[in-house]
Amino acid sequence: MITKGEFRTYIAITTMVFSFAILSGYMAAVNSPEKSRIIVDSFFGNLDFTRNFSPLLIFVFIFLNNLLKALFVIVFGFFFAIVPLVFIYTNGELIGLIIGVFQRENSLFMIVLGLLPHGILEIPAIILATSYGIWLGNCFYRRLKYKEPFRVHFSFAMKKFFKVILPLLFLAAVIESFVTPVVINYLFSR
Repeated sequence: MITKGEFRTYIAITTMVFSFAILSGYMAAVNSPEKSRIIVDSFFGNLDFTRNFSPLLIFVFIFLNNLLKALFVIVFGFFFAIVPLVFIYTNGELIGLIIGVFQRENSLFMIVLGLLPHGILEIPAIILATSYGIWLGNCFYRRLKYKEPFRVHFSFAMKKFFKVILPLLFLAAVIESFVTPVVINYLFSR
């Protein structure tokens, strides 16, 4: 099994990749604002179908979307950690692009309001899921090279998914669906 100290290394790696990706996305938005705006508009445009959803349906959509992505990142981590690393980098870069685009348009306050409340829970959950995926990639490599057991590590990661990551994603989806819209509407209707 993995010790807390060992797992902190995986969290540190994931956090560094995520932070670098945010910075990379932000710099891309600063250096190529038009292209970045198109990417951000496309991302939000892909979510247009949720515009008329009730808050409950938005909650279900957000929760299931994040739940499946986190599960996917853990389960497919055994492919030498490629899936988790691509996932965390892509998400970080998109966040950086969004921050850069909205900052340019003087809407940074809106982005902070839109991301911070649920992001406090969702980002750590995604970092944990990615870290477990990377760890499983290492465990799978060790299985192939040294014939070390893998199933026990996979079971451990899945237990952490259900005990820690799933509840964080649930609470983040509640906040994103029910709390954040009320706060934004209140502040911008005055």
